[in-house]
Amino acid sequence: MIAIASVLYHALLASSATLPSLTELSSVNGTITATLEISVGRVVTDAVSYDSKLFNGMFPGPALRLSPGDSLELLIVNQLTGMDNPDPGMNEFRQPLTLSFHTHGLHVSPSGLSDNIYLEIHPGASQQHIIDIPVDHAPGLHWYHAHHHGSTMLHVLNGLLGAIVIEDDSTVPTWLQDMQEQIVVMHYMNIGDLEDVHSEISSPVALNMVRPVAANEFYLCNGAYLPTIDLTANEWLRLRLVHASHDANLLLELVNAGSSGSACEMWLLATDGVALEKPRSISFLAFAAGSRRDIALRCDGSGSFELTGVEGAAGGGGGGGGGGGGGGVWFAGLIAEIRVTDGGAAADTAPMGDRDLWAAAKPNYLSDLRGATPDQTFAVEFGDPEISFSVEFIAASVVAGLCSCACCGLVACACKARCRPASPAREVPPAVAPGSADEAPAGRPFCKSFRVVGVVIVGVFFLVSAAIWTVFAMHELPGLEGEAVNGEVYTGEVMVEMKVNQVQEWTLRGAAHPFHIHTNHFQLISHGSDDLWTVGDWFDTVPADGVIRFYTDTFTGTLVLHCHRLEHEDQGMMAKVVIVP
Repeated sequence: MIAIASVLYHALLASSATLPSLTELSSVNGTITATLEISVGRVVTDAVSYDSKLFNGMFPGPALRLSPGDSLELLIVNQLTGMDNPDPGMNEFRQPLTLSFHTHGLHVSPSGLSDNIYLEIHPGASQQHIIDIPVDHAPGLHWYHAHHHGSTMLHVLNGLLGAIVIEDDSTVPTWLQDMQEQIVVMHYMNIGDLEDVHSEISSPVALNMVRPVAANEFYLCNGAYLPTIDLTANEWLRLRLVHASHDANLLLELVNAGSSGSACEMWLLATDGVALEKPRSISFLAFAAGSRRDIALRCDGSGSFELTGVEGAAGGGGGGGGGGGGGGVWFAGLIAEIRVTDGGAAADTAPMGDRDLWAAAKPNYLSDLRGATPDQTFAVEFGDPEISFSVEFIAASVVAGLCSCACCGLVACACKARCRPASPAREVPPAVAPGSADEAPAGRPFCKSFRVVGVVIVGVFFLVSAAIWTVFAMHELPGLEGEAVNGEVYTGEVMVEMKVNQVQEWTLRGAAHPFHIHTNHFQLISHGSDDLWTVGDWFDTVPADGVIRFYTDTFTGTLVLHCHRLEHEDQGMMAKVVIVP
């Protein structure tokens, strides 16, 4: 039934050029009580159609709307059937039928039944999640997605994801609450990546892919390919953009595609679900994989505009300017069209840049930390695994080598002493007549046997030495392949321990990788591409190239940091973090 509903749902999407609205679940009496069923459905768009694992048969899944103080009670039912493939190891693509659930961006507990990615949901099983939203949680835009280590990339590419909105409350000024709103889940599709991970993970769900469009990379907005977003001239639109990407970053530009002289203005309102102090005029929007942006958009006349991705080094963000950006892959190409129709005179003429975006004090976990003194510092470097040798490993290698050399030397000396010809002065006459049947070459048979025995002894000793070296190497060097944090692939061991209610300062290195940490947003203190990632703003995902600070407010428990190029996360670029009382 769900599969049939999925086909009909996506057929309707594909037949319309207008951006589809998302199915939404809103809290009732302070609670969302819902079931998300994972089953196989058909994704149908104008660009590609394929069989996929979906939430409630929809791509993307339903948007969840909650208010501060609400509770999210989700029963996640894994209706997939069959057995997962044999587990090839911790940091390999694995277990395509198993998943866990992550609310990307929410400041909630990482423990128990809350935002706990270690609650695995195997085929045929179900898992209850109860996620309590703090009463002081800032309103903002976030998202959810499957997050089982080893299959995260596959499941996000499949479309197991959806938007989360923490609704406006009294901390949001009324002018913003009254603005027309549109949520857009921009899902980055890479057909090559999908086919590759699908094959490598040996997924039992066949893709059965049909490709009306030859493009290998593109975006699906609310499940539609190159949709049109309608806008009335002189009216503000609050555009809430979720960058649901498993890999690529996005530098988004609004380009006038028509011949009219109309012009549009864009103002940045929030980054990763956290409002700025005041709106900021922008010409570009920079997204890391997994991030969100809220903008206010207004055009002064009718016309056609294009939302287009440009190369990461081609332009600036924040307040404009040029420069790099880091973070690895950047998508270039058309994403959606903005169609502006005539409207009346502007009803809201107050200058956007003079307005405040906070009508009340910020929550404690978003206090300005630019002048704070850190309680603890830590460095995170994304890159390749490093080889590190312990004293025991080096000692074992040296001893094995010296013993092998000594053994070879002793055998060679003994053989040489026993088998060298006797000197003429000490030569003893033969005891038998020359040529008789009893005559034997002096020392030769023994010499030959001694050499054979010596070679065997040396060979055995070399094998034993090699075995010792290998055992130590396997112990010391687990997983030389894969991706790493601080030279270590993910092992499940805690890399860093923090105390609750303290200021953390972390240095990030490895700009080709977007850094993401669960539970706590962080404030950017410096960045190598600060024209794209503005210092002082709050994020939960940025390219790993700068200094961040965050406050470990309220929540204790185990969480993770990782690269949000999800192939790298699946292959080991993740580390466990614990917050203790």
